[in-house]
Amino acid sequence: MKYDASMTSFAQYLFAAALLLTPCTAAFAQDPGEKSIPAVPLVRPATKAIAAMPLMMPAQAISAEANAGQASQYANLETTYNAAYADWVRKITALSEQAGFEGPFPEDPTSGFYQDFRAIADLGNLHARLWCLRNFQYDSISGAHREIRWQGEAFSLATALCNDTQLSTELRQALSSGWNLSGGKAIDQVLAYLQDTTAVAAIRRATMAARSRIMLDQEGESYALGRALAAEVAATWPGSDEAVRLDGMINARDTLVKGGVPANFTGLDVDGREINLYDYRGKIVVVDFWGFW
Repeated sequence: MKYDASMTSFAQYLFAAALLLTPCTAAFAQDPGEKSIPAVPLVRPATKAIAAMPLMMPAQAISAEANAGQASQYANLETTYNAAYADWVRKITALSEQAGFEGPFPEDPTSGFYQDFRAIADLGNLHARLWCLRNFQYDSISGAHREIRWQGEAFSLATALCNDTQLSTELRQALSSGWNLSGGKAIDQVLAYLQDTTAVAAIRRATMAARSRIMLDQEGESYALGRALAAEVAATWPGSDEAVRLDGMINARDTLVKGGVPANFTGLDVDGREINLYDYRGKIVVVDFWGFW
């Protein structure tokens, strides 16, 4: 059957209608040995959010049994993958330090592990699903179908984890891991849905801040949205870590440019005397920020 763009649009409306009309709940659990999280009612997204959603695959069921049942299998695979990845990093580091080496470098092992993680994810393990979301660029599905699958998985996880502080943090990290879909718009749609769906203020604050950070790295309308979100975070949670960090990002974007005026600050020199940046106005100043992690 030949593809017709109108079919996608029609399917979107059908899926949106199903979300609006069908009540549903999901239950899931954290790592084995931890207290199970009670069933979470799935809050239907707002009409505006539905209108922005692309066609999605039906959400997979998320159950405590499926998540716990594959926990050891996921843990073993993760250990093997981490060892392979660490070995790969050591190899490319050594090669890059060789005089005259021009490549090629060994291939990142992630692509070879993706299908194994996908198989565990499809059985219902939440951590495997989050891993796959972080590494979705290695999915064998290509083109528009990959974006459809990614969004279906992302919205499904956002719905199920909207009130779980620990796993929603992992979800935000997965969404912000660098795989940039549609200039960040697809990622922002999922984060906006998580922000509007959660009943936990801390998750809403962190999600709004995550959206702002992503948009502040963009240009034009996206950057303006990032500033607006940062202003909302600062107004709603003044003095919070998120508000302070976002203010720093905006200040850096606005002032740390050629011809810009940097923010003033004071500090101590090597002899313990207080210094003030603006005392050196008109002179060439090199500022070296460093630290240990």
